[in-house]
Amino acid sequence: MLSAAIDERVEASPAILELKNRIRMLTNQYNRVADVARIKSDPAVLAVGKQLDVAQRDLAAYRARLRPAIATEIRNATLKDDWASLVKLRAKINAAKIYKEAIDKDIERLQGETKTINRGGLDLSQQQDEIQIINETARKIGAEVEAMDVELGAPSRIRVIDRAVVPIKKGKFQKVKASGSAATGTFAIVLLGVSYWEFRARRIATVGEVVHGLGLRLVGTLPALPNRLPRHDDVKVRRWQSLLVESVDATRAMLLHASRVEAIRMVMVTSAVKGEGKTSLACHLAASLARAGLRTLLIDCDLRCPTAHRVLDLLPEPGLSEVLRGEVDAADVIQPALAGGLYLIPAGRCDALAIQALARDRIRALFDDLRGRYDFIVVDSAPVLPVADSLLVSQLVDAVIFSILRDVSRGPMVYAAHERLTVLGARILGTVVNGATGEFYGSDYSYAPQAVV
Repeated sequence: MLSAAIDERVEASPAILELKNRIRMLTNQYNRVADVARIKSDPAVLAVGKQLDVAQRDLAAYRARLRPAIATEIRNATLKDDWASLVKLRAKINAAKIYKEAIDKDIERLQGETKTINRGGLDLSQQQDEIQIINETARKIGAEVEAMDVELGAPSRIRVIDRAVVPIKKGKFQKVKASGSAATGTFAIVLLGVSYWEFRARRIATVGEVVHGLGLRLVGTLPALPNRLPRHDDVKVRRWQSLLVESVDATRAMLLHASRVEAIRMVMVTSAVKGEGKTSLACHLAASLARAGLRTLLIDCDLRCPTAHRVLDLLPEPGLSEVLRGEVDAADVIQPALAGGLYLIPAGRCDALAIQALARDRIRALFDDLRGRYDFIVVDSAPVLPVADSLLVSQLVDAVIFSILRDVSRGPMVYAAHERLTVLGARILGTVVNGATGEFYGSDYSYAPQAVV
């Protein structure tokens, strides 16, 4: 590029143009003389040819002398322009740095305001839930007070049968009565304390409490695990496993119906607090979808307390945390499970950067990419109330399923978690009750070998 510029400047020089014009004139003269002369050795032809050779040599020599000077001039001009451009770029860089610092300060300020608003919203939601619980308790206490007022207004049911006589000597029977009364009173106090604690806890004991008490939709139940499965009784073991598989498949049928009606392909499984069977439900549901011939991906999004890899007996890392930090690609962390068509992305090694990435665009782009690779995606998320992870993930999935564990899950907490997700616009598909008993699983309907007649 520089050589072409030098050549262009050299050819545009007035001296070069004059020499080129002289050569053109001598060339025309040489052609005319040669046409007139009979032989090339004619003195006139030789004279003009000699002048033409001298002019061409002069042109070559002048080009050789002029080229270095023009090259130096062009380089100096280029350096001058480059230096001016460099000064302008440095000025732009300094201005951009100042602008970036101002933007970073605005971002930090807005993030702080957002955290304050979110924290205030969550605290307000929790206080509203507590106020509702307190109002219900107050109504019940008011009803009890009214009942006690009615009893106080009723005539006394105690009649004096015999006047009390102060005994002169305490007998053994009275000591036994006193000891028995003390023991009975202690037992009654303990019983009342336990009853009061259970009333405050309001643990969910039946499926009806979920449907009628909390007003939540039921999409499935899982049978309760027996306290002790006999090792050598294969019939009972197979029967319980069959109940479990049938229950999970029934939940799968509800999910697939919803997917056909509402185009649901990514579902999040969560719970109010930890220890309510959400991971077990997510793994069973993903395996059931794989058994149905669907290419299924299970994502362990419970980054703080991952357990899905243990259930499927797979490696814990690398996983989702490494992908969110940008250390590996998603394709490098996907592990095939033993069941055909089932794949797992484990949680990986969690840190603060991975948690912060849940609120950024990287996980949204990851989920959008995975939707195109799999028929169905099940996300095992963190509990709703302890941390905000599930509140963020719920806005990226198509629907949410709540896991409730009978005799463990507490009604107020389940209701509070449900309300938080609803406020954020999450699509709540329904609840699955783990540990359901005979109200859903009879003992007289099961597969049995047919007798041969």
